[in-house]
Amino acid sequence: MAYRISYPKLFVFTLLLLFIVPQPVEARGANPLAVAGHVVKKVVSVAVKTAVKSVNGVFRGIGSFLRGLFKSKHKAVIKVKNKTHQTYTKINLQSNKVYTGRTSGLGTPKQNVSRRDTGHHVNQQGYGPAVLDKSSSSKNAIRGREQQMIEHYGGAKSTKGTSGNKINGIAHKNPKKDSMLEEAKKEFNK
Repeated sequence: MAYRISYPKLFVFTLLLLFIVPQPVEARGANPLAVAGHVVKKVVSVAVKTAVKSVNGVFRGIGSFLRGLFKSKHKAVIKVKNKTHQTYTKINLQSNKVYTGRTSGLGTPKQNVSRRDTGHHVNQQGYGPAVLDKSSSSKNAIRGREQQMIEHYGGAKSTKGTSGNKINGIAHKNPKKDSMLEEAKKEFNK
């Protein structure tokens, strides 16, 4: 395999070798190939040692970081933005029926509602944009609030109601229904 090297690169490389690698005193009058071989061996040796130290240093650093995470007296603090839950309403501009829904996400309450409204299944039925009602960190309080609002606006169609919702937010047979409604009353005073 032939290697090509330009003369300027060769000149710079040679200068670097002369200043970096100490040559033996016996090199004067010695065979130039032997001196070059000695210099190349030194350069390769230094390069290999440096590379090994670098790689080992990286692995040692990763290892100590992981040990610190799991064995230290101080717990690692990882900040995670908490998910929030929202209720919203959409009004049908022709029938004045109100659809109530819920959503959640890591954005602001308005961002979460806006994201949910994009491509909403009732948009094609003449409902306007979603309007934020309430926000909470409690999923159960929001589920209770959604059910309260469906009932406030006439009840779900599945229970012969008049709201824009086909079904209830919480099924009648759900064993947690009462606790969710109670949590909504506590959180929203309604």
